Amino acid sequence: MKLLLKLSFILFVAAACSSPSKGKKQAEESKVAKEEVKNVRLSECKSNSDVRSLEIVEGEGSTFDLKYTKFGDAKTIATGSREHCEKIRDRVKKNLESAGFTCS
Repeated sequence: MKLLLKLSFILFVAAACSSPSKGKKQAEESKVAKEEVKNVRLSECKSNSDVRSLEIVEGEGSTFDLKYTKFGDAKTIATGSREHCEKIRDRVKKNLESAGFTCS
C-alpha cells in the first residue's frame, strides 16, 4: 500500500510538472509560426563588416512593407502589394551589388 501511494504521488508530480512546460512550448511554437508568417522574406547584403538588410513584412490588411536596415537603423522604403515590394527590393539589391555588396 505504501509503495502504491508513493508511486501515485510520483506520477501526480510528474504529470503536474509536464503540463505547464508543454503549454509553454506550444505557445513558443505558435509565436515562432506567427513571426514566420509576418517575416515573408529577408535578404542580407554584406561588404566587409557593413551589413544591410531588406525585409518584406506583412502590413495592415493585404499590404506589405519593405524595410531597409543600414547601420542598425531600419526604415520602411516601400509599401504596397507583395509584388511591388519585391520589385523595389530587387532594385535595391542590384544597386548594392553594383556597389560591391554580396547579397543572399
